[in-house]
Amino acid sequence: MKAQAIIVAAGFGTRLKSSRPKVLIHLRHKPILAYVLEAFQVCNPIKNIIVVAPQNYLAEFKNTLEQYEISKVSQVVAGGATRAESVRCGLKVLDKQIELVAIHDGARPLVTPKTIRQQEIHP
Repeated sequence: MKAQAIIVAAGFGTRLKSSRPKVLIHLRHKPILAYVLEAFQVCNPIKNIIVVAPQNYLAEFKNTLEQYEISKVSQVVAGGATRAESVRCGLKVLDKQIELVAIHDGARPLVTPKTIRQQEIHP
Protein backbone atom coordinates (compact mmCIF):
# COMPACT_ATOMS: atom_id res chain seq x y z
CA MET A 1 0.00 0.00 0.00
CA LYS A 2 1.32 3.43 -0.93
CA ALA A 3 1.11 5.77 2.06
CA GLN A 4 2.07 9.40 2.42
CA ALA A 5 2.17 11.56 5.55
CA ILE A 6 1.13 15.16 6.02
CA ILE A 7 2.69 16.78 9.06
CA VAL A 8 0.66 19.84 9.97
CA ALA A 9 3.05 22.28 11.63
CA ALA A 10 1.80 25.74 10.66
CA GLY A 11 0.56 26.78 14.10
CA PHE A 12 2.27 29.13 16.50
CA GLY A 13 0.97 27.93 19.83
CA THR A 14 0.15 31.34 21.23
CA ARG A 15 -0.34 29.84 24.71
CA LEU A 16 3.41 29.22 24.78
CA LYS A 17 4.03 32.94 24.27
CA SER A 18 6.77 32.22 21.77
CA SER A 19 7.68 34.40 18.82
CA ARG A 20 8.47 31.26 16.77
CA PRO A 21 6.36 28.28 15.71
CA LYS A 22 6.02 25.82 18.58
CA VAL A 23 7.41 22.92 16.51
CA LEU A 24 10.75 24.77 16.24
CA ILE A 25 11.07 25.06 20.01
CA HIS A 26 13.78 22.76 21.31
CA LEU A 27 12.95 19.82 23.52
CA ARG A 28 16.03 18.00 24.83
CA HIS A 29 18.38 19.75 22.38
CA LYS A 30 16.40 19.43 19.14
CA PRO A 31 13.21 20.89 17.68
CA ILE A 32 9.90 19.18 18.44
CA LEU A 33 9.41 18.81 14.68
CA ALA A 34 12.58 16.69 14.39
CA TYR A 35 11.15 14.01 16.71
CA VAL A 36 7.97 13.77 14.64
CA LEU A 37 9.79 13.62 11.32
CA GLU A 38 12.29 11.03 12.55
CA ALA A 39 9.42 8.71 13.50
CA PHE A 40 7.84 8.99 10.05
CA GLN A 41 11.26 8.83 8.35
CA VAL A 42 11.93 5.28 9.58
CA CYS A 43 8.38 4.01 9.07
CA ASN A 44 8.52 1.83 5.96
CA PRO A 45 4.85 2.13 4.91
CA ILE A 46 5.30 5.91 4.57
CA LYS A 47 6.75 6.61 1.12
CA ASN A 48 7.15 10.36 1.59
CA ILE A 49 6.15 13.26 3.78
CA ILE A 50 4.62 16.67 3.17
CA VAL A 51 5.28 19.29 5.85
CA VAL A 52 2.84 22.18 6.19
CA ALA A 53 4.60 25.19 7.74
CA PRO A 54 3.98 28.89 8.37
CA GLN A 55 4.64 30.95 5.24
CA ASN A 56 7.38 33.06 6.86
CA TYR A 57 9.27 30.01 8.15
CA LEU A 58 9.55 27.80 5.06
CA ALA A 59 13.32 28.27 4.80
CA GLU A 60 13.87 27.53 8.50
CA PHE A 61 11.78 24.35 8.22
CA LYS A 62 13.83 23.25 5.21
CA ASN A 63 17.04 23.91 7.18
CA THR A 64 15.72 21.69 9.98
CA LEU A 65 15.12 18.88 7.47
CA GLU A 66 18.69 19.15 6.24
CA GLN A 67 20.19 19.39 9.72
CA TYR A 68 18.43 16.21 10.90
CA GLU A 69 18.82 14.39 7.56
CA ILE A 70 15.11 13.90 6.94
CA SER A 71 15.11 12.67 3.35
CA LYS A 72 11.50 11.47 3.01
CA VAL A 73 10.08 14.99 2.94
CA SER A 74 9.04 15.65 -0.63
CA GLN A 75 7.60 19.13 -0.06
CA VAL A 76 7.32 21.91 2.49
CA VAL A 77 4.23 23.99 1.77
CA ALA A 78 2.70 27.05 3.37
CA GLY A 79 -0.25 26.47 5.65
CA GLY A 80 -3.45 28.40 6.18
CA ALA A 81 -4.99 30.43 8.97
CA THR A 82 -6.58 27.37 10.63
CA ARG A 83 -5.60 23.75 11.09
CA ALA A 84 -8.30 22.69 8.61
CA GLU A 85 -6.94 25.09 5.99
CA SER A 86 -3.41 23.80 6.60
CA VAL A 87 -4.55 20.19 6.15
CA ARG A 88 -6.22 21.24 2.90
CA CYS A 89 -2.92 22.82 1.74
CA GLY A 90 -1.18 19.48 2.33
CA LEU A 91 -3.91 17.45 0.62
CA LYS A 92 -3.64 19.63 -2.51
CA VAL A 93 -0.09 18.42 -3.18
CA LEU A 94 -0.53 14.69 -2.48
CA ASP A 95 0.85 12.23 -5.00
CA LYS A 96 -1.93 10.92 -7.24
CA GLN A 97 -0.96 7.27 -6.64
CA ILE A 98 -1.30 7.45 -2.85
CA GLU A 99 -3.78 5.02 -1.30
CA LEU A 100 -3.48 6.03 2.34
CA VAL A 101 -2.77 9.39 3.98
CA ALA A 102 -1.54 9.82 7.55
CA ILE A 103 -2.18 13.29 8.95
CA HIS A 104 -0.25 14.12 12.10
CA ASP A 105 0.08 17.23 14.23
CA GLY A 106 3.71 18.39 14.17
CA ALA A 107 3.48 19.47 17.81
CA ARG A 108 2.91 15.88 19.01
CA PRO A 109 6.48 14.55 19.32
CA LEU A 110 5.74 11.28 21.13
CA VAL A 111 4.53 9.43 18.04
CA THR A 112 6.50 6.25 17.30
CA PRO A 113 7.02 4.23 14.12
CA LYS A 114 5.13 1.36 15.81
CA THR A 115 2.11 3.58 16.43
CA ILE A 116 2.20 4.82 12.83
CA ARG A 117 2.34 1.27 11.45
CA GLN A 118 -0.54 0.15 13.69
CA GLN A 119 -2.79 2.77 12.11
CA GLU A 120 -2.47 1.24 8.65
CA ILE A 121 -5.90 0.24 7.31
CA HIS A 122 -6.13 -3.23 5.84
CA PRO A 123 -8.79 -4.00 3.19
